[in-house]
Amino acid sequence: MSLLYKHPPKRSPEVYKSYVQDLRVLENRQNTGFRNGKFYPYDSVEGGAQTIASGHKIKEGEDFSQGLTREEAKALLQTDFEEHKYRASKQYDKMTSTKGAFAKLEPWKKVLLTDYTFNVKGGLKTFPDLVTAVSQNDKAGIVSNYERVGVGVRNKWMAGLIYNNTTKL
Repeated sequence: MSLLYKHPPKRSPEVYKSYVQDLRVLENRQNTGFRNGKFYPYDSVEGGAQTIASGHKIKEGEDFSQGLTREEAKALLQTDFEEHKYRASKQYDKMTSTKGAFAKLEPWKKVLLTDYTFNVKGGLKTFPDLVTAVSQNDKAGIVSNYERVGVGVRNKWMAGLIYNNTTKL
């Protein structure tokens, strides 16, 4: 079992900080595109748009030909996280027909839902049963509807997050 599997905080607002810190590793463990002290664009593993640093999909008009320092990459990841958290909030509120519902969730649930908007095409709309389980605080439903392809470190981190928050401590 990896260290990251045990790392997610239990029922704590610190889960956001932990997630963003670990996301830097989870998104680019091999430092793909890193050379001469900077990150440069590289072909995305999933295909589609080129990627830079910790999973940032390069959008039309963005120019990273000069590369990004580690600090710039860290700031870009924080911006990306906030953008996807906002998307998760909007999707969740719309799917539950309750304005402000996302804001009232426990931090670990917000991270779980934000991770889906960050990494899954279509975001939460692709997983309505998961959204229902979260909205009804159905922990067994959350566990059974957590679907991700592969068994990599990210899945272990998220599995740890879910496990730490759905079992009695």
